[in-house]
Amino acid sequence: MSKIKSPSNSYTQFYKEGVLVGIESTSHNSRRISGEIIIEGIPIDDIWSILTDYDNLSTHVPNLVESTVINNNRRIPGRRRRPRVYQRGAQRIFGFEF
Repeated sequence: MSKIKSPSNSYTQFYKEGVLVGIESTSHNSRRISGEIIIEGIPIDDIWSILTDYDNLSTHVPNLVESTVINNNRRIPGRRRRPRVYQRGAQRIFGFEF
């Protein structure tokens, strides 16, 4: 597994099981995690319906313990409709979950 680090050392990118994973340190105790994959042979509408089913997303995303829409997609004046989603992940290290 090869890793790419940015000069600021706040962003790391690597492949794991065919997924390009990016981890950005946004503060001393917070991380922004992204993943990229190529999916072939599945209609885009089916993929999009899974990715935007935030209340059930934790059944599809490893280490995502909870995912819940908290604003019910209400309209904010002057902005597009965007759901506000609470998500909580977990990581196991030496048998402890964080």
